[in-house]
Amino acid sequence: IAYEFEEASKPFLEYVREVGLKKAFDALHASLAELYKGSGIERIIPRKPLRRLLGPAPKLGKGTIPTTVSALLEEREHDVLDRGSDLRVGNQHGDLHARNILVGANGPVFIDFAHYISRGECGLPLIDMVKLLIDLWCFCDVPITPAEILDGSMFERDEFKKLVETCFVCEKGGLTATEKSVVGAAAQCYMQIY
Repeated sequence: IAYEFEEASKPFLEYVREVGLKKAFDALHASLAELYKGSGIERIIPRKPLRRLLGPAPKLGKGTIPTTVSALLEEREHDVLDRGSDLRVGNQHGDLHARNILVGANGPVFIDFAHYISRGECGLPLIDMVKLLIDLWCFCDVPITPAEILDGSMFERDEFKKLVETCFVCEKGGLTATEKSVVGAAAQCYMQIY
C-alpha cells in the first residue's frame, strides 16, 4: 500500500478500459492481499457494517427501495441482516472505487483512506469489492450486470477467482450462501446511493 502519488499513474477505471477486467484484477490482487492481510473468518451480525454504507442521512435514488435497504433504514428485523454469519473480517478501505486506485509503474496503489475501517471495527473486505464492482458497472463499459453483482455470481467468473480467496470465506472455491446474501444486501445499498 502506498500513500504517495506516482507520476504518470492513472485511475483504475482508465486502466480497466485499457487492459480489460482480467488483467486489471490480476494486477490488483497483490495490493488487495496486502490491504486485507491479517483478516480472518468471524461470526458477525452484518447489520451494522451494512448500515454504515448508507451513512447517517442517506440520499437514496428514486423508485422502490429494496427490502434490505428499507429494513436497515427503518431498523426492522431482517433475516440476512440479523443472522450471525461467518464472514471474512479485516481492514476495509471504506471507499474503494475505481478512482481511489491509481495504477503506475509499481502497480496499483490505494488512495483516500478517509473512510477506512479496521478489523477491530468489523471491516468487511467483501464490501470493498462490491463497491468497486458497482462503480465499474456504473462508469466503465465492462461486461458486468447488476444481476451478477446482486446474486454474487460475479465472483464465479475467472477474472474474479483471486478476489474470492482474498476477500471471502472461500468455501469450496466460491462464496457461501450467506456471503452471497450479504453481497446482495451491500449491492442494494450501493445501487440506492450511486
